[in-house]
Amino acid sequence: MKRFCIFLTITLILIIIFSGFSIVIARGDIDPNAYKNILTIDDTSEYSDILTVANRVIGILQIVAAAVMIIMLIMVAIKYFTTSVAEKASIKQSIMGYVIGAIILFGVSGILGIIRMMITEFSNL
Repeated sequence: MKRFCIFLTITLILIIIFSGFSIVIARGDIDPNAYKNILTIDDTSEYSDILTVANRVIGILQIVAAAVMIIMLIMVAIKYFTTSVAEKASIKQSIMGYVIGAIILFGVSGILGIIRMMITEFSNL
Protein backbone atom coordinates (compact mmCIF):
# COMPACT_ATOMS: atom_id res chain seq x y z
CA MET A 1 0.00 0.00 0.00
CA LYS A 2 2.86 2.34 0.82
CA ARG A 3 4.49 1.67 -2.56
CA PHE A 4 1.19 2.39 -4.29
CA CYS A 5 0.88 5.74 -2.50
CA ILE A 6 4.42 6.69 -3.45
CA PHE A 7 3.80 5.63 -7.06
CA LEU A 8 0.54 7.61 -7.18
CA THR A 9 2.20 10.69 -5.71
CA ILE A 10 5.10 10.58 -8.17
CA THR A 11 2.72 10.02 -11.08
CA LEU A 12 0.52 12.97 -10.09
CA ILE A 13 3.57 15.22 -9.67
CA LEU A 14 4.86 14.23 -13.12
CA ILE A 15 1.45 14.87 -14.67
CA ILE A 16 1.30 18.30 -13.08
CA ILE A 17 4.84 19.16 -14.16
CA PHE A 18 4.54 17.96 -17.75
CA SER A 19 0.97 19.10 -18.43
CA GLY A 20 2.24 22.62 -19.19
CA PHE A 21 4.78 21.46 -21.75
CA SER A 22 4.01 20.61 -25.33
CA ILE A 23 6.41 19.40 -27.96
CA VAL A 24 5.89 20.62 -31.50
CA ILE A 25 7.80 19.10 -34.36
CA ALA A 26 7.15 20.97 -37.58
CA ARG A 27 9.05 21.82 -40.71
CA GLY A 28 9.32 25.34 -42.01
CA ASP A 29 7.75 24.63 -45.42
CA ILE A 30 4.22 24.05 -44.04
CA ASP A 31 1.82 26.92 -44.63
CA PRO A 32 -0.79 26.99 -41.83
CA ASN A 33 -2.96 29.47 -43.75
CA ALA A 34 -3.63 26.82 -46.38
CA TYR A 35 -5.57 24.82 -43.78
CA LYS A 36 -7.40 27.70 -42.11
CA ASN A 37 -10.81 27.29 -43.77
CA ILE A 38 -11.00 23.52 -44.09
CA LEU A 39 -13.82 23.25 -41.57
CA THR A 40 -16.16 26.17 -41.19
CA ILE A 41 -19.39 26.17 -39.25
CA ASP A 42 -21.67 29.12 -39.63
CA ASP A 43 -24.03 30.17 -36.84
CA THR A 44 -27.11 29.06 -38.77
CA SER A 45 -26.00 25.45 -39.13
CA GLU A 46 -27.41 22.60 -37.10
CA TYR A 47 -23.99 21.92 -35.59
CA SER A 48 -23.78 25.21 -33.72
CA ASP A 49 -26.92 24.30 -31.73
CA ILE A 50 -25.49 20.88 -30.89
CA LEU A 51 -22.17 22.41 -29.85
CA THR A 52 -23.91 24.99 -27.66
CA VAL A 53 -25.96 22.31 -25.88
CA ALA A 54 -22.92 20.04 -25.47
CA ASN A 55 -20.92 22.95 -24.05
CA ARG A 56 -23.64 23.67 -21.48
CA VAL A 57 -24.07 19.99 -20.52
CA ILE A 58 -20.33 19.55 -20.02
CA GLY A 59 -20.22 22.71 -17.91
CA ILE A 60 -23.02 21.39 -15.70
CA LEU A 61 -21.31 17.97 -15.38
CA GLN A 62 -18.07 19.69 -14.42
CA ILE A 63 -19.79 21.65 -11.66
CA VAL A 64 -21.62 18.55 -10.39
CA ALA A 65 -18.38 16.51 -10.30
CA ALA A 66 -16.60 19.20 -8.30
CA ALA A 67 -19.56 19.56 -5.92
CA VAL A 68 -19.78 15.79 -5.34
CA MET A 69 -16.05 15.67 -4.62
CA ILE A 70 -16.24 18.49 -2.08
CA ILE A 71 -19.38 17.13 -0.39
CA MET A 72 -17.88 13.64 -0.18
CA LEU A 73 -14.71 14.89 1.51
CA ILE A 74 -16.68 17.11 3.91
CA MET A 75 -18.89 14.16 4.91
CA VAL A 76 -15.85 11.98 5.62
CA ALA A 77 -14.24 14.78 7.66
CA ILE A 78 -17.41 15.32 9.70
CA LYS A 79 -17.72 11.58 10.28
CA TYR A 80 -14.08 11.39 11.37
CA PHE A 81 -14.24 14.27 13.83
CA THR A 82 -17.56 13.25 15.42
CA THR A 83 -16.77 9.60 16.17
CA SER A 84 -15.01 7.82 19.00
CA VAL A 85 -11.38 6.76 18.95
CA ALA A 86 -12.20 3.17 18.01
CA GLU A 87 -14.31 4.25 15.05
CA LYS A 88 -11.61 6.69 13.92
CA ALA A 89 -9.29 3.75 13.33
CA SER A 90 -11.78 2.10 10.98
CA ILE A 91 -12.33 5.38 9.16
CA LYS A 92 -8.58 5.79 8.70
CA GLN A 93 -8.46 2.38 7.03
CA SER A 94 -11.11 3.31 4.48
CA ILE A 95 -10.12 6.94 3.93
CA MET A 96 -7.70 6.06 1.12
CA GLY A 97 -10.62 4.95 -1.02
CA TYR A 98 -12.35 8.27 -0.47
CA VAL A 99 -9.22 10.21 -1.36
CA ILE A 100 -8.66 8.18 -4.54
CA GLY A 101 -12.32 8.72 -5.46
CA ALA A 102 -11.93 12.46 -4.95
CA ILE A 103 -8.80 12.50 -7.12
CA ILE A 104 -10.63 10.59 -9.85
CA LEU A 105 -13.56 13.02 -9.69
CA PHE A 106 -11.11 15.93 -9.84
CA GLY A 107 -9.49 14.36 -12.91
CA VAL A 108 -12.85 13.82 -14.58
CA SER A 109 -13.72 17.45 -13.89
CA GLY A 110 -10.45 18.54 -15.52
CA ILE A 111 -11.00 16.28 -18.53
CA LEU A 112 -14.50 17.70 -18.94
CA GLY A 113 -12.98 21.19 -18.86
CA ILE A 114 -10.57 20.22 -21.65
CA ILE A 115 -13.42 18.76 -23.70
CA ARG A 116 -15.46 21.91 -23.11
CA MET A 117 -12.53 24.05 -24.30
CA MET A 118 -12.15 21.89 -27.42
CA ILE A 119 -15.86 22.21 -28.19
CA THR A 120 -15.64 25.98 -27.79
CA GLU A 121 -12.64 26.13 -30.12
CA PHE A 122 -14.40 23.84 -32.58
CA SER A 123 -17.43 26.10 -32.66
CA ASN A 124 -15.29 29.21 -33.24
CA LEU A 125 -13.69 27.86 -36.43
